[in-house]
Parts: sequence; structure tokens; C-alpha cells
Amino acid sequence: VLNLLDSLFAAFACSCSSSYYGRCCEIRNFCQPSPCYNGGSCIATTNAYICQCTYPYTGSNCETAIATRA
Repeated sequence: VLNLLDSLFAAFACSCSSSYYGRCCEIRNFCQPSPCYNGGSCIATTNAYICQCTYPYTGSNCETAIATRA
């Protein structure tokens, strides 16, 4: 019986939404849907995300344009 249960569990897989992954959708993908604006790149961390902004944007989600001198 134990071998049968092991076989069933080995064949088991969840179908996850894009916001989660892992064998049973237990790991959250903080970069989905994309939280970074203005061409920023999302870097997922264990419990959050970091946006790597493109020039001239800044802010936690790359939402603020840096003031430039004319």
C-alpha cells in the first residue's frame, strides 16, 4: 500500500496560476503580475520583490521620474 501511495504522490502535480509555483503552488511569485512600471525589471526575493528601474525612473515600483536639469 505504501508503494502505491508513493507512486500516486510522485505523479501528482498542481496547476498553478502565474502568481504561484511549486509542486503544490506553495511558493508565491511576487513578480506576477509585473509590479514595475516604465520598463523596470522585477527581481523576486523570498517574501517580496525589488524593481530595478531604468533611467530616468526611481521609486519602489519605478513610478517616479527623476527631475533633470534643462
